[in-house]
Amino acid sequence: MGCFCYLHLNTIPVSAKIHADVNLCDMGCRPEYARAAQFLGLVDPGATEPIDHLSAQQKEDLRCKRMNLLLRRSVFDLAKSCDQPTSIFELGISEDAFEAALPALIKSSYTDMSLRTNPALPLFSEVQLLMISAYPVRDRP
Repeated sequence: MGCFCYLHLNTIPVSAKIHADVNLCDMGCRPEYARAAQFLGLVDPGATEPIDHLSAQQKEDLRCKRMNLLLRRSVFDLAKSCDQPTSIFELGISEDAFEAALPALIKSSYTDMSLRTNPALPLFSEVQLLMISAYPVRDRP
């Protein structure tokens, strides 16, 4: 556990990334998210579009991407309907305060049990990118 202290936190310039279009949600098709959308009863509005010219794999990829988008929109809409912030900025935290606290936030994230028990332990740079991508105000997907 002590090895985390030796990793460099400055792998991504914070000020350059906060304003960049960092979209971690644009990951293509995630079948597990499509199944979650289906489980929630979300219906693909494009299911009736004529797509006969596509291969079976292309049809499945298209359906999966649309279901992923439906799930993302539903989660966003739920947060907004409950007056929950969808970004760190919406919490009222200034960019300067966020940048100053970021190294400590990243380091302390490794003491959180949910991160330590994750099957794939992320690198400091990955946690940093995740937190930076959570700062800007989000638009509905």
